[in-house]
Amino acid sequence: MLDESTTFGGAKRDDLLKMHAYRDAISRTAGAYVLYPGSEIKDIRRHPGFKEVLPGLGAFPLRPNNDGLPSSSAALDQFLSDVLTHVASQVTRDERHRFWTATVHRPGDPTLTSSLTTDFLDEPPADTDVLLGFVRNVEHLRWIERLRQYNIRAGDRVGAVEIGGRELGAELLLLYERRNGSLHVVRAAKVARWRPATAGDLSATGYPSPGGDMYFVADLEFVEHLPTWAASIDLELLTSKVRDGAPIVVTWWDVVRAASSVKP
Repeated sequence: MLDESTTFGGAKRDDLLKMHAYRDAISRTAGAYVLYPGSEIKDIRRHPGFKEVLPGLGAFPLRPNNDGLPSSSAALDQFLSDVLTHVASQVTRDERHRFWTATVHRPGDPTLTSSLTTDFLDEPPADTDVLLGFVRNVEHLRWIERLRQYNIRAGDRVGAVEIGGRELGAELLLLYERRNGSLHVVRAAKVARWRPATAGDLSATGYPSPGGDMYFVADLEFVEHLPTWAASIDLELLTSKVRDGAPIVVTWWDVVRAASSVKP
């Protein structure tokens, strides 16, 4: 009778289980330290990324004296005390790293595999907020491109944005229009800053027919060359939960997902 762990043409089950155990152990490891028989303390933390107690590398001397008690454990005792203080702190880089690692690998979140890339992001796609801004007509687009600005409604009107809204914190603006019965990307821009403006302020700049009293206006830095795949972005999908033309914030990850044929 063959051993249960034996397979033909593949890895042994026991070996695979060991690999899983090693992987899990490594993912939970915050450092590697050794004890050696000696009296000289050698701190071998050499990696420039080791700015805190953890993660790190080190070596500590530990040898008994004539009474059989450790004669050189002071450094090790201090290190263990420092580790406890470090783990209890909420302001370390290590704490921040562990928090975001757990967030990124949260069970149940969708995943996406895509070769669609771009070169104007400052942060990863999932961390880059994008405001989808509707362009009403040709005159509106000409005003946007001439002044390098974009406006959204403020106040208590339908579709208006409140101070502190996520819309005002988006790093990117993706302009789109309705053409021949479907939605199409027009341009993209980086958002410099937002400021309040009145209908009179907009009219003075040649804005076509302002319909409200108050607006937020953003200064823009246009992206000169959109990736070729931008034409395949499913804007109907991205805007399906808001009324026509209303501003909505998504992430660039959502944009890539809407342009990709790979489903999560």
